[in-house]
Amino acid sequence: MLRSLPGATLALLAYVRTIQPDLIYTSQQIYDVRIARIISRLTRVPHVIHIHYTVGHWLGGDVMKAMHQNPRLIAVSEFIRQNAMLQGINPSDVSTVPNSIDPEVFQHTGDRAALRAEFGWEPDTPVLLSAGRLDQMKGHLQLLDRFALVRAQMPHARLLICGRMQSLSNYPDLLHQRVIELGLQGSVAFAGHRYDLPEIMRAADVFVLLSEMEPFGLVFLEAMAARLPVVAYYSGAIPEIVVDGVTGLLSYPEHPEPLVQNLVRLLSNRSLASQLGAAGSARAANHFSSERIAPLWATLIYRFAGKVAPISIASAVG
Repeated sequence: MLRSLPGATLALLAYVRTIQPDLIYTSQQIYDVRIARIISRLTRVPHVIHIHYTVGHWLGGDVMKAMHQNPRLIAVSEFIRQNAMLQGINPSDVSTVPNSIDPEVFQHTGDRAALRAEFGWEPDTPVLLSAGRLDQMKGHLQLLDRFALVRAQMPHARLLICGRMQSLSNYPDLLHQRVIELGLQGSVAFAGHRYDLPEIMRAADVFVLLSEMEPFGLVFLEAMAARLPVVAYYSGAIPEIVVDGVTGLLSYPEHPEPLVQNLVRLLSNRSLASQLGAAGSARAANHFSSERIAPLWATLIYRFAGKVAPISIASAVG
């Protein structure tokens, strides 16, 4: 077996034998899992697999086999855990630990007037913000169609889309063409990748992203931390983050009218938007902060390594 391993894997094996770790951690990426399984067998160091995506044959036969044989699985959401169980993975082998954020990063005050001026909009313009990579699964084309209906009721509303392509595709061209087809020139702005997204969030009015089957959706959590009410779908792990009627408004993908009305309602009712935004900020801090999630991780890591967690960690979890 050793002779068949590439040089980099052999070097990694030597390094693992040198440092003698308690665990080997990987995501569900195929080559990560393949290499980790080999090294785990040769060194007898337990392997932990962190599942970020929906589970199925698209992950590859090696990954699926590894998941079915590994009692140390961590799902990024309960949706992903349930998805893994539907693929025959033992429920007792997979634990759920959600992603976390530092809420303070999103507490900076956004300059509402400056944001609007950057795109040539009036200072009091109602702004919908959508942030996420430009990928078909994020639902931008559908969002443009829905926004056209919003603008029919609120002609002064604007849509700001932040994000960039991560692979070669004509998808951005399709989006720009759809804007023209819908007559939304001047009402939709594509800002590309932004390093000041927390400030942009704080200066917008409503966050909207129409992704479906979302494994987690960290950006929804970030928007909540920035006190933005969220409009999204009942799909994937989104309902685990966004509480309908409390931190945002959710609807079903098959029915466009409720989504449009949810957007109009929050853009026109600043009091309700502020109420939901404040509740979202509190939920992000109380349930998804690093201080809240880190002890959950630590407890699992100690358990997987066959060690007893320190009392301070056990107390934080309990």
